[in-house]
Amino acid sequence: MLGLWTLVDALMNLISGDRLAYLWPVSIMEKIMNAHETVLKAYQYFGEGNMERLATLYHEDYVFYMNGMHRLSGTYHGFEEWAKNCLAKIPQVLPNFNLEILTSFSDGSRVFVHVRSTADGLNAYFGHYAVVEDGKIKELHVFDDSQKVAHAMKAVI
Repeated sequence: MLGLWTLVDALMNLISGDRLAYLWPVSIMEKIMNAHETVLKAYQYFGEGNMERLATLYHEDYVFYMNGMHRLSGTYHGFEEWAKNCLAKIPQVLPNFNLEILTSFSDGSRVFVHVRSTADGLNAYFGHYAVVEDGKIKELHVFDDSQKVAHAMKAVI
């Protein structure tokens, strides 16, 4: 019976937001919070244009994947390649680009972010999937509506 009351107490604390350690070891909760917070911090730094701080959040073996067949599509290896060959081109190909986080969640080392993206000629909703390893973003898969992005870039008629 003691086990049942411990579970009930843990569930009540979960509902009230206290002592999640009853249900999960602290180390797992720290990983969930750290991965999620790391990814959200990356969006913050990106939005601020703070490339120096943004770079600190990425793993040395970082890989960025963007679907589609437009000027930014492709696979980029390393933060520097991604920053130089993708991020730096955004102002030219998508003037007034902005990302608004609608929701996000994590299951530990994997984080999903649902965003609204706007730019001149663009208003769309995208999904971004990140893998965090050793406290750094190791992979970012961008599932954007590549047809809308290409249209905004005037790459399609």
